[in-house]
Amino acid sequence: MHEVSIARSILKIVEESVPSEDLRRVQRINVKIGAGAGVMARSVEFSFRALAGQTALSSASLHIENTPFVIRCHACGAVSTVDPYITLCPKCCSGSTEIRSGTELQVVSIELAEKYHEHTYR
Repeated sequence: MHEVSIARSILKIVEESVPSEDLRRVQRINVKIGAGAGVMARSVEFSFRALAGQTALSSASLHIENTPFVIRCHACGAVSTVDPYITLCPKCCSGSTEIRSGTELQVVSIELAEKYHEHTYR
């Protein structure tokens, strides 16, 4: 199940992107997964939760944005949402298309909680 490896990679990206003293402040990790990425989002989420529970990221949530598989036809210019890897244009049946989205698998952003500032009163 490669979703476990993907969840492990997400954790590694966060750990490399956020200073170690701020890891406990990570509240939310935003990820895009395209319909054609060959990944089961629910399995990534489950794997992430299991792996993160043993780290400083145990309170972080994983938010997955599923992106549709979209192609653009070079022949007629149509932009269409289609089933993953169906690259024939549904408008004119041309095979001259390009994939515009739907293969993404990326960490988009990492959200941190505000730092708690301890005040000293005299």
